[in-house]
Amino acid sequence: LILIHGLADDAGIWDSVIPPLAARFRVIALDQIGFGRSDKPLLNFRISTFVDFLDGFLADLKIERVSLIGNSLGGWVAAAYASSHPERVERLVLSDAAGYASLAKTMDPRALRALRLASREDIRYLGPLTFHDKRFYQDVDLAFKERVGAGDSYTVGQLVDSMIRGDDTLDNTLHAINRPTLVIWGRDDKLIATPNHR
Repeated sequence: LILIHGLADDAGIWDSVIPPLAARFRVIALDQIGFGRSDKPLLNFRISTFVDFLDGFLADLKIERVSLIGNSLGGWVAAAYASSHPERVERLVLSDAAGYASLAKTMDPRALRALRLASREDIRYLGPLTFHDKRFYQDVDLAFKERVGAGDSYTVGQLVDSMIRGDDTLDNTLHAINRPTLVIWGRDDKLIATPNHR
């Protein structure tokens, strides 16, 4: 069971769910390339970059069949991987998955720009849109310091640009997924709104 995190995040986002999952499965939460403790090369990052990274990761670990859980950007990567490598995927869980052509068109333009997390104002704006618990965004200075310290601003910028261009969207590939798939979406999701998940 591979856990794939979202934009500007890392494997630590899964810390609270790993113990119950590990009671039944072999669980691996990875830092996607460009995030967390992984390498941060200056690539032309787009979803296909992450699909290739995941495929190489699984090959290195000699994992032939896998179930994937992806959140937000991670859901996009998981769905894209399942579309392009159906023989390797057993099951999918997609939580608030991004990846639809309409996403960049229907998102709040200010939120789309703020996804770059390049300033304190971006964090202040996105905080209430992305977290229910105010503790995660109330200290804007600390949150900004953590974002700068993460060292993933180049990766984030490349992905936001790719999303705006409509690169690697799922619109024409979702039909290729023929594995059991659970789609989870927050009714009150303020960042990736309801029209994108119906």
